Amino acid sequence: MDGTDPTKKSLPPHIVGLLIVFWPVGLFLLYRHNTSDRTNLLKNANISLYFGIGFLIAGLFETGAGLSGLSNIAYRPYDPFSLIMGVMFLAGGVAMVWLSVNQRSLAKRYKRYIALIVNNGICSLERIVQATGFQYPKAAADLQKMIDLGFFDGAYLDEARGLVVLPEKLADTLVVRSLHCDRCGANNKLTASQAPICAYCGSPLE
Repeated sequence: MDGTDPTKKSLPPHIVGLLIVFWPVGLFLLYRHNTSDRTNLLKNANISLYFGIGFLIAGLFETGAGLSGLSNIAYRPYDPFSLIMGVMFLAGGVAMVWLSVNQRSLAKRYKRYIALIVNNGICSLERIVQATGFQYPKAAADLQKMIDLGFFDGAYLDEARGLVVLPEKLADTLVVRSLHCDRCGANNKLTASQAPICAYCGSPLE
């Protein structure tokens, strides 16, 4: 774990600014921001969706203004600049909506893996593939990415045996409470000295 407070994470101002003034770079940074951190990956899909809807509305407005010539001070039948801007906004909106849908799909898959591995104790890749219906290479790649992002702290993927190898569990005598994470669905076992933060996605538990 990185020790940061997950409740204080938000979209950096420079990404917001770039999404407005130069959306291709802003979109790339938004994608990196949302998929390189386990907490952001599970909670920030709506940000992309809201920006996407805003861009689509702006694109439709600009396109309509360009086609009608209302934005052209020369009163031509159409305004090429507004048409270009409209198409760019529409393209950016479609890209951001796609990003949101893709992130939601990824988060949904990750929550299924967490439910199987953490809550049901299923660590065999073959059984995970059977339970999810995903292809073996896809499941293996997803689980390795989750491990890299810190969803399973101390775990590693043993491809030779086809297992997700988790670290030793705390002794039952040390566990004083069990809390369910509403964000990723994992059941967390905590000791008295542990902060109520999900060990798998980093979200607050209380």
